[in-house]
Amino acid sequence: MNTTLLEKNFKRMGANVDIHVAPHDLHSVNVLENRKESRFVVTVPDLDDCEVLDVQPDQRHLLLMIRSGKEKDKFLCGHDERAWFAAAVPDGASAVKTAMESLKPREVRIAQADKKVKLKKRNKRRNKAFLRQGEWFFVPCLDFDPPDNVVLHNEPIQRGRGKPHMCEQLVRFGGWNPMRRDPEVYVRGRIRHGDHKTVELAVWHRVHQNREIAARGMQHLAFLD
Repeated sequence: MNTTLLEKNFKRMGANVDIHVAPHDLHSVNVLENRKESRFVVTVPDLDDCEVLDVQPDQRHLLLMIRSGKEKDKFLCGHDERAWFAAAVPDGASAVKTAMESLKPREVRIAQADKKVKLKKRNKRRNKAFLRQGEWFFVPCLDFDPPDNVVLHNEPIQRGRGKPHMCEQLVRFGGWNPMRRDPEVYVRGRIRHGDHKTVELAVWHRVHQNREIAARGMQHLAFLD
């Protein structure tokens, strides 16, 4: 794929992109922000290793694939509420729709099946099964009723170096550690983040992080959240 075609695909979803060819085997996907603009920066060893698999202009999303030897890393690039983002995609997604679905953790997919969420609403930020803010999914837990002495106030949830999402009320079991297999975190009240609209949860919700951490391409993202 040549530079012009790549730029045209990013333009279709309303974004600008800089393509760099670097003399090494590494590649990266970045969102560069400054006061004037935000733009994607894609670095590859060979332009032939880079391909846009799907573009959805109405959603302002595209799925980018970069080959690295026998491996194929895929990245969902797009706009979420107030900012451009790039997310490494696990599994074998071939389109924007399947990429968004593959980023959902198992518990979220189970919830949307139990609530019989219609296909056209499964990638909405809010439906009967969950509410999403950035990389975090919140699933209602109507039977969760913690004692007041375990409730923390104005606590962050954060992945790596990403900007924290501030939670008005939070209950944590076992800490929030990426090395822990199944941490339990529940939140209620306002959830605030500079790149997203504030959401308000009237009841307790279980917090689930998206599955980006399971993607091999995660190591090639220079911008998180």
